[in-house]
Amino acid sequence: MVVLAGAICTREGKALLSRQFVPITRVRIEGLLAAFPKLMGSDPRQHTYIETDSVRYLYQPLDSLYMLIITNKSSNILEDLDTLQILAKLIPEYCRILDEDEVLKNAFTLVFAFDEVIAGGYREKVTVQQIKTFMEMDSQQEKLAHMLETTKLMKARQEADARAQEISAERLHRTAMSSAVGYGGGGPTQSPSFGYGFGSGSGSGAMSGVARTPTITPSVTDSHPSFRPVQSYQATSAKPARRGMVLGGQTDGRESEFLQAMAKDGDNIQLESTSSTHGSAQPVVTAVPTSDVTILIEETLSVSLDQDGSLLDMVVKGSLTVTINNPECGRALVRLSNDATEGFRFIANPNVDRMAFRKDSLIKLKDTSRAFPTGGPLGVLKWKMESKEDSSVPIIVTCWPSAVSSAGQNLLVTTLEYELLHDHLTLNDLCIQVPIPSGTAPVVDRLDGDYQYEPAASILNWIIATVDSSSTSGSIEFRIPFDGPPTALFPIHVSFHSNSTICPVSVASVEHVDNPENSIDFEEIRSLGVEEYTIS
Repeated sequence: MVVLAGAICTREGKALLSRQFVPITRVRIEGLLAAFPKLMGSDPRQHTYIETDSVRYLYQPLDSLYMLIITNKSSNILEDLDTLQILAKLIPEYCRILDEDEVLKNAFTLVFAFDEVIAGGYREKVTVQQIKTFMEMDSQQEKLAHMLETTKLMKARQEADARAQEISAERLHRTAMSSAVGYGGGGPTQSPSFGYGFGSGSGSGAMSGVARTPTITPSVTDSHPSFRPVQSYQATSAKPARRGMVLGGQTDGRESEFLQAMAKDGDNIQLESTSSTHGSAQPVVTAVPTSDVTILIEETLSVSLDQDGSLLDMVVKGSLTVTINNPECGRALVRLSNDATEGFRFIANPNVDRMAFRKDSLIKLKDTSRAFPTGGPLGVLKWKMESKEDSSVPIIVTCWPSAVSSAGQNLLVTTLEYELLHDHLTLNDLCIQVPIPSGTAPVVDRLDGDYQYEPAASILNWIIATVDSSSTSGSIEFRIPFDGPPTALFPIHVSFHSNSTICPVSVASVEHVDNPENSIDFEEIRSLGVEEYTIS
């Protein structure tokens, strides 16, 4: 199939948004969209597509709007209808009200969402939930990069401001010295025949560098009737002129608050206080490595469960990266502790001595005369684990729906529970998303944690802040007026993050290659995230 364009139109045929997926001229797409309302009025049949000699229109009513896609006539109409439904479901996700103003307000967001569905005119195999995930993608590495860039910029501004103050102080000092030399030789009233009294030194040459304040001396009329008031100039400190942009000036503190929040989440952020331009202490955020070597151990988890809670497939992917913060520690080796890593398959970087890793669990370069790069992370080890055993999943989520009748109303009562199987893990921000049939709203009768219902997306979010060995299980019970099959509550999506990992690999020590007895200070950071956790 080839989708030429996707558009959102009003009932009168006014095009609010149009996204072309193949090369097409503006004149032609405007002509095709302008012909759409005329073709609808000329065809009395009740259906959701219209064909012309060259293209096919497929549309779906959305209140006062139409979701429209234009394809060629050789396209598979069944696949086109499926694509149309996906695009129509995306509009309520990003528009609270289905009207013209809301569509125009969120036009760019809708265009980006459409691009996730169709690429080059062909449909991508994605779901609405996956598209939402792609649109809301959040990168911790990107945050850290922006944070470091902001810190460097703020530090540069402070250094520039400090240097500017030094230059200003030196200039004032030179001015004061010149003033002392230029005006110290004579008195202001040596001769009454002159209006201004200058010393015998180089006062005239120093006048340009000094701000002078005229002082009026009263006239002595009793002894000198014709004596004029004498004006003498005093060297004073020039007041600083008003400036437009000030490097290193006071900020509104938003960057500092953002980085302080990042520091609370466990990121390596150090807050320092330095003096501002006016001498008051201002909080300045700088990211300073706290150790000579930083070891980052990251894992991603992909889990697929059936509706009974049985494991279908689980994949764990991990990596270990080394960052040298101190150039003197570049020629280092990392000693690992990976005794209980059965089921994991490890692959070392080609530049790493793989024989030393297999025999002694050492991470070091093949060429020991070389050093690890400084300042940037280097991936040295990867691992992967696949399993179909229920006991290998860190947390199991089970759904128990049951259809009941109460007061003549059909209800779907559902109990959802989780159980932490790996109690050495601490899971943070556990979120279990349950799709709710459209047109209904859940009533929560009992729960552990908190919940949030999104009417626009028809999703119930069950949120648990922390799951650890002290709270290994929890449940929620809710009911909805629904007489359909319980499968409407699937697929269920689970997300969380943790500062622990599933693979027990850890860093025992970091040592110098030439002097193993001399250990190197290091910091080990762990993170576990969910790539996909689905119950369907």
